[in-house]
Amino acid sequence: MCETRLCPHEAETLCTCKAIKERDKDIIGLFIHIHENMKDVEWELDYTDLSRPEKRRLCLVGKCRICGGRLCHELDASDELAGDDFLAAIYLHLYQVRNAGGRHMPSWEFRARFIRMFLEPDQSFIRGWLDRPENQHISQIYRRSVKSAAQKEEACVTVYTIIRTGVDVDHGSFPGPLAEGSFFSLLRAKKELQRLVCAEKEDLDGRYECEELDEYHWEMYQDGNAAALFVRLEIIPSELILMSDGEKEEVKGSLEEEAEAKECLSHMWHMRSDPAERDRDGEHH
Repeated sequence: MCETRLCPHEAETLCTCKAIKERDKDIIGLFIHIHENMKDVEWELDYTDLSRPEKRRLCLVGKCRICGGRLCHELDASDELAGDDFLAAIYLHLYQVRNAGGRHMPSWEFRARFIRMFLEPDQSFIRGWLDRPENQHISQIYRRSVKSAAQKEEACVTVYTIIRTGVDVDHGSFPGPLAEGSFFSLLRAKKELQRLVCAEKEDLDGRYECEELDEYHWEMYQDGNAAALFVRLEIIPSELILMSDGEKEEVKGSLEEEAEAKECLSHMWHMRSDPAERDRDGEHH
């Protein structure tokens, strides 16, 4: 839930379900209640200036499908960032919850909601920011966000994983995200994405009416009913952090100590198993 001192909503409108009343005792129950029962979700961002770090509020706000009261989920507003770094960070935060738990949102709707969060004088700037070539896909935004959040550069390798998501309410199909493969080469990941798309299209029926496609993702869904019927394949980048020289030396030292300990134990066991060694050991005592 949001911090009371920052939330502009009235407390009287809050959800009255048991999970909210007992949130101090059962935080897991609270999260489950919000995840399963929050509907009509809107995004809210409170800020004053994009160009400087400041205290902000970024929330998902909706209604409880049980009692009709307000439910909200506060996200990291990246208070320490500003400008392009801040926009990239909150874009990533919202993108990560975009399809969570089987929810689906077409790209055009995600873009419209993102723009609508900002103050009206800033919205034309946000449209321009989204239209920049470096902001056309989540992979570029992800890499910038990771680098901005890190206080120091670490040796890392980018891994590209193709993730499948989808829902088919009519057939009772609600599968979780599925990894179709991971690649160190972005080119190979793109080729595999094309192959998977061709294979997927052969199996889809006429209910899938709308299609969105670029070199990083593909999705098809039912017009006006995307949340209940969609399939999506997308290349998601992630950073594989490599060990630093210091960490390598630390691991090497630990392995050497482990080897010495095993050798010592092996020698002790050998002495216990050899009668001659046991006799000599007894003479010393």
